[in-house]
Amino acid sequence: MSPRICYLANAQSVYNVHWANRMVELGWDVHLVSWRAANARHALDPRVNLKRIITPPHYALFSGALVEVTGHIRRIKPDIIHGHYVHTFGTLAGLHAYLDDSCPTVVSAWGPGGLLSMRQPLRVLARAAMLKAGAVTTSSEYLATILRAHYGVPAEKVITLSWGIDTLCFRRGYDSEVTALRGSLDIPPKAEVLFSPRTVAPFYRIEAVVRATAVLRSRGNNVHLVVAVGGSRDRRYLSRLRSLAGQLRIARSVVFLDRELSAREMAILYNMADATASVPRNDQVGACVVEAMSCGSVPLVAPLEAYKAYLKDGENALVVDGDSPEEIAAAFERATNDRGLRERCRTVNPALVEAKESWETNSRKMETLYLQLIGARKEAQ
Repeated sequence: MSPRICYLANAQSVYNVHWANRMVELGWDVHLVSWRAANARHALDPRVNLKRIITPPHYALFSGALVEVTGHIRRIKPDIIHGHYVHTFGTLAGLHAYLDDSCPTVVSAWGPGGLLSMRQPLRVLARAAMLKAGAVTTSSEYLATILRAHYGVPAEKVITLSWGIDTLCFRRGYDSEVTALRGSLDIPPKAEVLFSPRTVAPFYRIEAVVRATAVLRSRGNNVHLVVAVGGSRDRRYLSRLRSLAGQLRIARSVVFLDRELSAREMAILYNMADATASVPRNDQVGACVVEAMSCGSVPLVAPLEAYKAYLKDGENALVVDGDSPEEIAAAFERATNDRGLRERCRTVNPALVEAKESWETNSRKMETLYLQLIGARKEAQ
């Protein structure tokens, strides 16, 4: 009989859908309990058994959500439970284990901002949930440090294991596709390209990237900025960015891709880009950064602790002040002129990703973790 897993997670998150779909591919009986319905654009495998709760998984409503979650779990009778993310379903998963500890529980914690800014008494509940869980997974050693230092989670319980990316898709190549894309976006064949893959919202400081493009154009650089707007974009901020591009007289040099982009389309964009800008105010090792690395685009990144796991300024990335258009512009100029840097980004970075961030490898590691926890529980019984 196939092992049965119950995910407590947002069915509209592409990452959660990837996990559920992958475990189905590996032969698991997968159940997903979510407050939100599945997003058709993210293609939840029809073999995943989706269950809905009515109560939002938010702190003020935890008691109602917990009652609903517990009802679903009792009917599903899983071999293991995995809750994403710690401030919502992750905490519910850990709290459920206090009520019914008949199977092991995994809790995933992502994003430094949410972990560092979490307030009492939710922090108390989250800590209790993680202490009860059999394992707590996170995407970087930086986040693991936060869990140990701020939440008191024992080191042996914290597993650093990222989502990973599809390295068969995100790779160097796509030459003919890049040529076609340049034509469709009206970007000249020899024009330089700066790519912004982060969701259009103030947190990601896209405005500074737009202003950097104006600085570059004023210096005579034939640069075009391409912005992947993202599915959860801030419409007012997007309107402001469009107006800003007009005010700076670079509207014809800025492309806002305001639609859902497939993984393959994103891979082509990274390949077209001389450099990719990721300058949020805080971050884990974001998938966008890893995707850019895998495709050989030079990363222009903010000086964030999480990025230090893979990126070193001047070696395989350029670190910039995310509030300084001038620094971003200067870094882009170096990215296009420093042949050694470009070559390292096209060789070292893809190799790093293949070794540490391969979706195929990391999903197998997650499956191994599940089986180890299930096996240990059976032995204890």
